[in-house]
This record gives sequence, C-alpha cells and structure tokens, in this order.
Amino acid sequence: AVVSTQSTGEQLQKEREAAAGYQQKLKDEAELSIKQLENRAKDLENKNKKIFDEKCRFELQNRELIAKVKFHEEERQADKGEIERLKLERTERDKERQNEMRELRTAVTDLAVVRQELKDTTKRLSSLQEQLELSEALKSKLENQIDTQHFKCEKLENTLQSVSQEVVKGNEIIQRMQGEMKEMKMRLKNRGMQIERQKKTIKEAEERAVA
Repeated sequence: AVVSTQSTGEQLQKEREAAAGYQQKLKDEAELSIKQLENRAKDLENKNKKIFDEKCRFELQNRELIAKVKFHEEERQADKGEIERLKLERTERDKERQNEMRELRTAVTDLAVVRQELKDTTKRLSSLQEQLELSEALKSKLENQIDTQHFKCEKLENTLQSVSQEVVKGNEIIQRMQGEMKEMKMRLKNRGMQIERQKKTIKEAEERAVA
C-alpha cells in the first residue's frame, strides 16, 4: 500500500510539473501574441498618421493649384479685354487712315506714320493672341493637375479608412486573446485545486494505511 501511495504521489508530482509547464507555455504564447498585436497596432497607427499628413500636403498643393488657375484666368480675361480694345483701336485706325488718305493724299509722311502704328498694333495683337493661347494651354494643364490631385486625395482617404479598420480588428483580437487567457488561468486554477484535493485524499489514504 505504501509503495502504491508513493507511486501515486510521484505521478501527481509529474502531473503538477506538466500542468505548470503547460500553464507557462500558454502564458508565454499569449504574451507573445499580445505583444505582436500591439506592435502591429502601433505600426498601423504610424502608417495612419503618415497617410493623414500626406493627405494634408496634397490638399495644400490642390489649393495652391486652384489659386494659380484663378490667377491665370484673371490674366486671360484681361488679355481678352486688351485684344478687344486693340481690335476696336485697329478699326478706328483704319477709319482714320482712310479719312487721311482721302483728305491728305499728299501727306506721305503722315501716312507712313499711321501705317507703322497699324503694323505695331497688329504685331502687338498677334503677341497677345499667342499669350492668350499659352494661357489657355496652361489653364488646361492646371485643371488636369487638379483632377490628378483629387484622385490621389480620394485614394488616400480610402487607404486611411482601410488602415483604421485594421486597427479596430487588431484591438478586437487583443481583447479576445485577453479573455481566452483569463479563461485558461481559471481552468488551470481549477486543475490545481483538483490536484490538491487528490493529494489530500492520497495523504489520508497513506495515513490510514500506516495506521
């Protein structure tokens, strides 16, 4: 009976050691999983901040491009007004030239001056027309850049939303792991209590056997 009791005690000791080893293993695995999830959550938060900063930078560039478009649009409108004024001026010059030719056919010098003025006006009109075309091309280019910036901003907003969802999922996994760890501790505690009861029963059996 004593030998049997001693064998049972050794078996219980081995079970306690195995239970303690298993408990420590579960604890280490749970702590490692929680640490990995916490690192992942931290990385996602850093990535989230970086994307948000980049979004703000793109929005600032977008506002600057809009201001440039407005400025060039105002210049284009001013150039159009100047062209209209020069067209009217050229028309008036033509009328004056015709009147001078009828009234002062012998005033060759004056006529040459008027012709030179007309030539200068036509040259200026051509230059302004080129500037207007350049302004139109620049406006089109800036509008395309604005569309591109809008697309980038929308893409960044979608990425930001996806990263935020990953952070929420990571927090949910951490909470679930903590709950499972708590439940495992409770089971191990119950197992320890059961082993203690078995020890007590064996001790009582040994005492009875000795008696």
